[in-house]
Amino acid sequence: MKHPRMSMMKRAAQFLPFAALTGHDRAILESGRITEEKIELSEQKIALLNEKIQLLFLHLSEHPLISITYFKNDAVKAGGEYRTLLTRIHKIDEINQNLVTENGEILPMNDLLDISGHLFDSYEE
Repeated sequence: MKHPRMSMMKRAAQFLPFAALTGHDRAILESGRITEEKIELSEQKIALLNEKIQLLFLHLSEHPLISITYFKNDAVKAGGEYRTLLTRIHKIDEINQNLVTENGEILPMNDLLDISGHLFDSYEE
């Protein structure tokens, strides 16, 4: 009995590499990725940040350019990373305790590490 001839596509598929553990390579890379822990701020540092936010609120209409360092939680694993963003603040949401950037990014105030810029030149840390 003669079998029907196999198409070239099916023949080529026989020789493709077999990955028994689909996604295993990605999991290994993910486990090796380093995250940081969020720094616990002192009462003095929190007070200084609050003063800077109040000053920013008073000058919000001037749209000052500021640098904000904040903690961004990792979506996959424990911890996260500190990021620094050069931006202008569009809105200070006192009810939800957020800063809203000119690009619409929402930064929770309790994730802030530092705010700097010419507006804060009189503050020495």
